Amino acid sequence: MVHSALTLPGWVPASADISNSTIVGNDASQDGGGIHVSGPVNLYNTTIAYNMSDAGAQGSPTGAGGGGVFVIGSNLAIRNTLIAKNYTADAPVPDDCRGKIGSYGRNLFGNTSGCTIATQTGSWGLLSAGSLGSLGQHGGPTETVPLLAGSNAINAGTLDGGCLNELGPITRDQRDYARVGACDIGAFEFGASGSSEIFRDGFEG
Repeated sequence: MVHSALTLPGWVPASADISNSTIVGNDASQDGGGIHVSGPVNLYNTTIAYNMSDAGAQGSPTGAGGGGVFVIGSNLAIRNTLIAKNYTADAPVPDDCRGKIGSYGRNLFGNTSGCTIATQTGSWGLLSAGSLGSLGQHGGPTETVPLLAGSNAINAGTLDGGCLNELGPITRDQRDYARVGACDIGAFEFGASGSSEIFRDGFEG
């Protein structure tokens, strides 16, 4: 899906825009455990964690891996996104990204040894230790990977206009909980609370 309501500096229309999403628990037989990018993709406030690729798989074009993301060309742009705790299966060793990534806003990685980060606006850095919990039901209709107290992803999505996607400000997280204060990096907003889940569909009969 391509939207054009908001044009961020340096961004181009993408074949996929992914916002407020958790990509987790995938195991690829070749490159790109979380996502394999060959056409233009934009990620906004997304968490990519606990994925695995098999860098030594037969037929792998590069043997490069990319447990979190594997990018061909310059086709991936990320904004206020978290990519950490991803691995290659043959070691296993931390392997969050392979290829070139365009960084906008503020992004955090666990390990960048396999990729090139091209800073376009804002800044990027490494996620602090002990930042991520386990995938589970942490409120809302879908499972998420929570931020833990003390994480440097909390209240960190403040540079270059804050948390935005191609349609405008991101005011809620993946769980549909309100973003509070300076928004957090990734799909989960630490300390946010939601209304009762009993009548999410509006039925109160």
